Amino acid sequence: MKRKQGWSLTELLVALAIIAVLLALLLPVLWTAQRTSNRAVCLSHLRQLVQAVTAYTNDYDERFPMGFYAERDRAGLRCTHTIWDAIEPYQKSSAIVRCPAESSPTDLTRLAVYRPVGIPPCSNEPRYVALLPNWCLFTNNLRLPHAQTVSLAMLPFPSLTAMWSDARLSSSDGNQFDPISPIDPRHGHHIRVPPIVRIGDESRYHGIVQAAFVDGHARAFQARVLPDYYSRGDFIEVVARIQDIMGQPIPHWRIQGGAYHNQPSFHGWVERAHPRVNNRYVYRCYPREIWMCDEWE
Repeated sequence: MKRKQGWSLTELLVALAIIAVLLALLLPVLWTAQRTSNRAVCLSHLRQLVQAVTAYTNDYDERFPMGFYAERDRAGLRCTHTIWDAIEPYQKSSAIVRCPAESSPTDLTRLAVYRPVGIPPCSNEPRYVALLPNWCLFTNNLRLPHAQTVSLAMLPFPSLTAMWSDARLSSSDGNQFDPISPIDPRHGHHIRVPPIVRIGDESRYHGIVQAAFVDGHARAFQARVLPDYYSRGDFIEVVARIQDIMGQPIPHWRIQGGAYHNQPSFHGWVERAHPRVNNRYVYRCYPREIWMCDEWE
């Protein structure tokens, strides 16, 4: 009788070791390829959002749509319209408001219970969004009902002024809804920072944030995270993180490079450059009671 040949325990262990080594080599490559693909998709979506807004302005005397405003629905109940609904007719796909790299996008239905708003979005609004606009270009009629919409002619540097970016929706005012969108650098390595970033540990976290500008181009920026507290002599100053409308605390990220260098968000339009300091500009917003113009010291 012939004896069947099988694998010895040593051969099996060697085969498993080879498979483990191959997986260890391939998984980082696949992960990097996935991140690169997600970045490309998000960048394409950002460009398409700019194109949709540009098409809107062509139909409305070169004026940007409002970011938020309330009206009555067919049942007579108040609901919130947003920028996403305003540009919906100009979009090729509703998917462009999302980014595959964002695992927890902003849920706009939270506006119904978000204390400074308390008005649900209208039925035709998208539920989830992950790419947010520069709120200084899109007036907030909920906060300032008499503010005029922004026109393209008001922007002296369209190629330097951001329109859409990777960000998360929050508010700078807990009593009256004043939308802000701190950057969310979701495309880099090691971007999920812990609840507290200690002094000296901030260099461990790296992020990449993407933005599209009024002239239509889009690009990526490096982002750096700031520590959550500082030692000042005998004092330790704790910097509280703000929360988005989902109730999630937002780490203190800063943009690196471009006109918005060292800013926490792509907010405001570039008015003029500092005559002596590189990457420092005055940013303007539509006329309102707070933060209209950030002058130099």
